[in-house]
Amino acid sequence: MLKSEAMELLGELGWLATTPAHFRAAMLLECDLLPLRRGETLFSAGDHSGGIFGVVKGRIELHLPAGFEGSTLAFACGAGHWFGEIAALGGGERRVSIIAAKDTLILRLMRANMQRIAEQDSEAWMHFARLLARNLGIAMDVVTAIRFEHPLQRIAAMLQFLLRADESRGPKVSVSQSDLGAMAGLSRNSVNRALAELERLGIVHRSYGVVEIIDLAGLRRVLTADTA
Repeated sequence: MLKSEAMELLGELGWLATTPAHFRAAMLLECDLLPLRRGETLFSAGDHSGGIFGVVKGRIELHLPAGFEGSTLAFACGAGHWFGEIAALGGGERRVSIIAAKDTLILRLMRANMQRIAEQDSEAWMHFARLLARNLGIAMDVVTAIRFEHPLQRIAAMLQFLLRADESRGPKVSVSQSDLGAMAGLSRNSVNRALAELERLGIVHRSYGVVEIIDLAGLRRVLTADTA
């Protein structure tokens, strides 16, 4: 895939689609393409800061630093999602690890190139700040979801969060039950029971590796229901 084709795809999804055409054009000149094989680590927690990255195709996983009990998987995302801005803007170490969940193509903008764009465009830092705000919102959604004590509500909250974070804006969430359990901090059996109940209520439909949200309003009602 050509870099121009990758930029065109990302220009229609997520954060980059919200930026002006001249900013996207400047990024096209400064970005490079980076292929990742399934299981390959893009960067690890503790690595020195670098640039920002956009998923062109494939899927990446965000893992918490080693030392947490159980799975370290905190978030997974596909095409259209950009990440890495905290270290890139602040200059500190990476706080998480990024691993390719499948063969993935990444568009990379190095930190020095971010600076070069900003020197030529006085509003560039505002666009990068909006990326930071966007991903901060995702982090807050994760925290909110895992604070639900009842497994049914926690899974409903995670599905709502993953649907909102999916840059394709479709009604389907691409996630396995094991990954959903890892992100929600629940056993696979608890996840299976919660999904079965949501399916019985006509709120979701399950298939291999995918959960389709049929009734978004119903999903929201689950979050406010009395589970006592």
